[in-house]
Amino acid sequence: MNLLTAASSMGITSYGLEKLVQGEVTYGLSSRLGTNISALQDFINGQVKSGFSVVTGMPPSGLQELRDTIGKEGAVGFILGIIACSNTAQKRASSSSSVGL
Repeated sequence: MNLLTAASSMGITSYGLEKLVQGEVTYGLSSRLGTNISALQDFINGQVKSGFSVVTGMPPSGLQELRDTIGKEGAVGFILGIIACSNTAQKRASSSSSVGL
């Protein structure tokens, strides 16, 4: 699977995916998750901010412990997983709402 296909399946741009894999957050990714760039970038760099904690539904202390355990590459993967899951949920919601039409 190339970056374009992976990005498309997650509902993000290939540029955004490429930057995230490099450890950098774009505006498109942060807006996709409903938080600000600095909250995501800080998470990747090792600090948890409340904005990203709200997105995950985890208390900041638990999310910080997770971040400390998984490291920088794990943090990128964690964010990718959240993006992929949110896109899947949106697709399901969209298809179920169109079923009743």
